[in-house]
Amino acid sequence: AKWRPDEILIFLQRLPRELSREDCARLDAALNLTGRGNYEILTAWLCLAVANGYDPVFARARLLLTRVGRMKYVRPLYQALGKTAPGRALAREIFASAAPAYHSLTRRASESVMAQYPA
Repeated sequence: AKWRPDEILIFLQRLPRELSREDCARLDAALNLTGRGNYEILTAWLCLAVANGYDPVFARARLLLTRVGRMKYVRPLYQALGKTAPGRALAREIFASAAPAYHSLTRRASESVMAQYPA
């Protein structure tokens, strides 16, 4: 509870990239990661969680991808969603509705990421 935002971000960046559903739930509960308003922390968390198929964060990922158009946050999240079949389906669904609001560079970068998804 006493960690500064930069400490939380470093912690998330240094976690193993493969986590169990239980580990994700424990981290989220302890640090209230899904409820964060800091997009640096939130994006780092969502990327880790969705890459591990932790579906309780899918709604928050959708919210971020439809409300925030900065490539800095959008591209890594689409990359992380591409790691699992449910994530890929969600990414395609979100992109279909969010793409018109993206800047053209963000839209093209996102399309490029999704073009690399397995079929």
